[in-house]
Amino acid sequence: MQLKQIITDQDWSEAVRLRNSFMWNTPITIEEAKLWHKYQKSEGPDERRLVFHNGELVSYIAAMKVTHDASGKSYRATAYVDRDHPEAADHYVIGIQSAESILNEWGVQKIIHDARSENPWTDQCLTSIGFQRSMRYPVSSLKVSANQHVDVQLPEGHEIISYAQLKDRKPNEWEHDLWRIEMDVAADLPLPFPFVESPLESFAEELADPTLNLRGQFLYLVDGYPAGLSQIHPSLVNPVYGTVGLTGVRREFRRQHIATKLKQFSAGWAKGYGIEEIFTDNEENNPMYQLNLSLGFEHRFDNLVYSKTV
Repeated sequence: MQLKQIITDQDWSEAVRLRNSFMWNTPITIEEAKLWHKYQKSEGPDERRLVFHNGELVSYIAAMKVTHDASGKSYRATAYVDRDHPEAADHYVIGIQSAESILNEWGVQKIIHDARSENPWTDQCLTSIGFQRSMRYPVSSLKVSANQHVDVQLPEGHEIISYAQLKDRKPNEWEHDLWRIEMDVAADLPLPFPFVESPLESFAEELADPTLNLRGQFLYLVDGYPAGLSQIHPSLVNPVYGTVGLTGVRREFRRQHIATKLKQFSAGWAKGYGIEEIFTDNEENNPMYQLNLSLGFEHRFDNLVYSKTV
C-alpha cells in the first residue's frame, strides 16, 4: 500500500474524480476541493492522500481535526472510493485504515467517520474495523421542477434578502452579522460533539470564496434584524443539482413559520436558477426533517456517523 500526498493538478483531478463518484449528489470542482482544504488547514491539521494498492489507485483519503468540536479531541477519517468498482468495499476499508494510520501518528483518541447507507457494504466494513454507529442523518431531496412555485407572503416588517443584498446594504457589517447568526443557529444543531464557534476571521475568509454564490443564500429579517437563514449551494459540476446548506431560526423567533417561508422562498429561487433537484440532510430527530417532508422532500438514503475510540 502506498500513500501519495496530493500536490499537482493531476493529483487533485484524481482525488475529485473519486470523491464525486462517491458523493454523486454533491459533485465539486478541483478549485472547490483546493479551497476547502485550504480553509480546513487554517483551523487545524488536514492531510489529504491518494491511496494505491498493488499499483492501483483505490481511494482518496483525508485525516483532519473536527474544527467545531469544543473538546478539541475529535478527528475525522474520510475515504472516498469508486462505488461502482467490483472491489469497492475492500477499497473502502483500505482507505479508512490508511486515514486512521495518519491519525494514529498524531496520537488521536477519538475518530469520527461519515458514511452513506446507499452503499450496502458500509456497516459491515466499519464495524469489522472497530467503528460503531452513533448518529443518523436522513438525506432527502426535492424535485424542484415538479413542484409548483409558492408565492411567499410575509407579514409587515418582515423581509427575505440574499447575502449579496446584505453585503450591498451593510458593506462594513455584513460579514459580522452573517457570522453571528450562523454561529447562533449552528450552536443548536444536533452534532456528535459539543459545538465551538469559528473565528470571525476564518468565517470572513470563507465568505470571500470565489466559488460561493451569495445570491442563493438568504436571511429572514424582522424589522431589519436577522431572525433566520437558509442556503442553497448550486453545483458547479452538475447544474441540475443544488445542496441545502445551513437552515435555521434564532430561538426567539421560532414557531412563527419562518423556516417554512425561507425554504419555500429558496426553492423558488432554485427553480428560477435552473436547479432541478435539491438535496439536504437532517439529524433523524430534528423537527426540520419532518418540515422538509411536509414541503415535498422525499427520503433518498442516510448519512451515518460512526465513531471509534482508539
